[in-house]
Amino acid sequence: MNCQVNGSEENTSTLCGSNTKTIRDVSGIVARENSKMSNEVMININYGEESSMIGSGNGNNDNVPEMKVQEQHAKADSSFLHSVINMSGTLIGLGQLSTPYAVQNGGWASAFLLIGFGILCAYTSHLLAECLKNNAKLRNYLDIAQFSFGKKGRVMVSIFMYMEIFMSLVSFTISLHNNLGQVFLGAKLLNLSWINTAQALTVIAIILVLPTVWLRDLSKISFLSVAGILMSLVIFVTIGCTAAFGGIKTNQSIPVLQLNKIPAVSGLYIYSFAAHVLFPDIYKSMRDPSQFSKVSIASFGLVTVFYTGLGFMGAKLFGSGVSSQVTLSMPRHLIITKIALWAVVLTSLTKYAFQLVPVASVVECKLPSSMSSKMRKFIRGTVGSLLLIFVLILALTVPYFENVLGLTGSLVSISVAIIYPCAFYIKIFRPQLSKLGLAFNVFFIIFGLFLGIIGTITSSKSLVQNENTSSTLGESDTKTTGDALSGIVSPENKKESKEIIVDINYYKGGSSTNDHGNGYDVHETKDQQQYAKADSSFLHSVLNMSGILIGLGQLSTPYAVQNGGWASAFLLIGFGIICAYTSHLLAECLKNNVKLRNYPDIAQYTFGKKGRLIASIFMYMEIFMSLVSFTISLHDNLGQVFLGAKLLDLSWINTAQALTVIAIVIALPTVWLRDLSKISFLSTAGILMSLVIFVTVGCTAAFGGVKANQSVPVLQLRNIPAVSGLYIFSFASHVLFPDIYKSMKDPSQFTKVSIASFGLVTIFYTALGFMGAKLFGSGVSSQITLSMPRHLIITKIALWAVVLTPLTKYAFELVPVASAVERKLPSSMSVKMKMFIRGTVGSLLLIFVLILALAVPYFENVLGLTGSLVSISVSIIYPCAVYIKIFRPRLSKIALAFNVVLIIFGLVLGIMGTVSSSKSLVRNLGKQW
Repeated sequence: MNCQVNGSEENTSTLCGSNTKTIRDVSGIVARENSKMSNEVMININYGEESSMIGSGNGNNDNVPEMKVQEQHAKADSSFLHSVINMSGTLIGLGQLSTPYAVQNGGWASAFLLIGFGILCAYTSHLLAECLKNNAKLRNYLDIAQFSFGKKGRVMVSIFMYMEIFMSLVSFTISLHNNLGQVFLGAKLLNLSWINTAQALTVIAIILVLPTVWLRDLSKISFLSVAGILMSLVIFVTIGCTAAFGGIKTNQSIPVLQLNKIPAVSGLYIYSFAAHVLFPDIYKSMRDPSQFSKVSIASFGLVTVFYTGLGFMGAKLFGSGVSSQVTLSMPRHLIITKIALWAVVLTSLTKYAFQLVPVASVVECKLPSSMSSKMRKFIRGTVGSLLLIFVLILALTVPYFENVLGLTGSLVSISVAIIYPCAFYIKIFRPQLSKLGLAFNVFFIIFGLFLGIIGTITSSKSLVQNENTSSTLGESDTKTTGDALSGIVSPENKKESKEIIVDINYYKGGSSTNDHGNGYDVHETKDQQQYAKADSSFLHSVLNMSGILIGLGQLSTPYAVQNGGWASAFLLIGFGIICAYTSHLLAECLKNNVKLRNYPDIAQYTFGKKGRLIASIFMYMEIFMSLVSFTISLHDNLGQVFLGAKLLDLSWINTAQALTVIAIVIALPTVWLRDLSKISFLSTAGILMSLVIFVTVGCTAAFGGVKANQSVPVLQLRNIPAVSGLYIFSFASHVLFPDIYKSMKDPSQFTKVSIASFGLVTIFYTALGFMGAKLFGSGVSSQITLSMPRHLIITKIALWAVVLTPLTKYAFELVPVASAVERKLPSSMSVKMKMFIRGTVGSLLLIFVLILALAVPYFENVLGLTGSLVSISVSIIYPCAVYIKIFRPRLSKIALAFNVVLIIFGLVLGIMGTVSSSKSLVRNLGKQW
């Protein structure tokens, strides 16, 4: 279906197949829709279409049927000059900010690479025009991809295009943040330790932009596209004025060539020329398409001169001190600097609505045609808003402009601008190409692949290095993360600095924390002193927290979305926000008393030993019920992996049950280990398996022949109590958050870590939920992998990923229980006897878990019951309660009321969910027996 943004709010029913025009990156295609709007800039999202009508090409004359949307493009009225302006406008963007930095770091000889890219990209734009000329029914970049390589080619190109949109948005937001910081340098907006002025201003700017994301008729803000082009010219002029009137001499030295920096610099250079996804639109908009090659030569010539001139001007002005954004190097006292900074800020703000249009429009076109226009607009706006918020979080988390821009260029732009056009041309014209012509284009593909790979590696390394060096206490040794209740990864000693040591601090004994009324005295123990070295950077902490949040919840989220209705996803998002808030409350409690080390410590500090006991009970219940859920999942997915196999000829045990018993027997030895560093790789394996599951579900949608066109009900209120348990389970890892807080080099950033982690994971779960529900509809299983087509290889990969995930968890999950037992043993007992008793207890508990899982194999009921009975208490009720208890004298009435409401909300949902899940469990057991 061809999907476009409708230019009229009234014609909502004709959304897919509108004639509104659109743009890609920093500027836009200046086009005229009709005589009344000849001076307006319209937006065309033609490249974001998903067409099922384009035949997969074989290089010959495949028949591509005419479509209504194509007929609407029939009126082509762009003159040569308009087309040159259009193409130049799409090419001039963020690249101008980084070109001086690239010239300085690559050396003046690297400018030949910049010029070479300009020539090469002009040539590849000519190749696209030849492909379009070969078949007049091809309309856009995606059409060419499908004509050349079929639907898989279209999907692959779409992925790269959406990656470019997303990464460009992140770059824009980083630029917005950096330049806002310079505009308001020295200003103090908020007196908060966890957010600085530039970050707060960036958040405010994004909030101001959010309403534009909800617009469908972009003609109302079309002036922003023109403004973006003008701002780009303003930046160039201000830099020239700095050289002419700013009192700065252009006498800085530029090295000849720095080969070690060429891979990273090449990414910055190629990004500046990668607007090829829009060139078919320019070609089709021309009165005389035969002049397209001349338009390309003129446009790339102008832009290459523009970039080269700006690059040398900035490098000669500021030398080795030039910033990755040249405006940040300009003298702060000059009025032209303020103009330049504001130009960059405004340029970024003009882009969000236009950049997000393709994604939002594709989402809107996937919605049922029977859905009302208001609901379509609501879902479209919500998706755009969530994506923009995610972009904001990522930009504030990884604020390294040159690395992100270079990575975008090397990873995405080089494919879109060089590799794909050459590949399309070879595929379509192979029989007509001479050996020299073929070799020429193959060479460019190899050249692009080579530069892309080394550029991606270099930019990625720089990104990681910048993140590590940004921390105040130096580089961290921490390398991996754990899963829910699996532990925090930390270095044990210098000899094992490169090993992953799992330390489950939250289960430590209660003898160290004493309740003395209002004057609590918390003594440090030897166990606690092991945490003296806090060395986790911001990025490591985000990885840690995201790692422990992503777990079993991903399997059940599609089932929850389908059974609760798509509107229930707002409950999922709400839980993500609330749990991020309650993690912040735990951090405030830890900050209040620096000797508090873990979740039970906070409970005892607040409510005494009884509080610690209750918290411990809930923690152990969560561990136990999670183990049962893991084992049920292991049983169900093993049954699918070996479907039809006959392992034992026994009436009282089937193949899946026998295989589950064998798997548990294999896992038993790990329960006896005390030094978990020997199996620490399993923690990382668990996270990788989670990512594999997500990717395989996505591949099922893309390549599995399953259409994501199933209906999802709006809301099923009767199922909300049970669904809420599944949702909250996905976010309940609060018992580990104190460990993350204490492991951080800068604990004041914990709230930012929470926001970033919960933002990422909420988007992850929401996307997976909707993807699964739309793929399988009412037939979706409580574990998404059980619904995937059995004949696909990706299904087998997903099933094995789920099977291996529980096997990576048992040792880590049982550590708290086994260690608590070991600490209760007499100190006079030998180490071997302690180890024997510890291992025996762990083994017996695991066997009990196995028996219970085989007796009650109802994954959704057990998981929902865990969420409603335990998780909601651990993640919402308890954090709010301890916060009120500690900070009651200082809390405002509003803050007090807010936390009390959250407690009541948690209690109501917890009770209703527990009752609902228990009833379903009893009902299923009744049917079984």
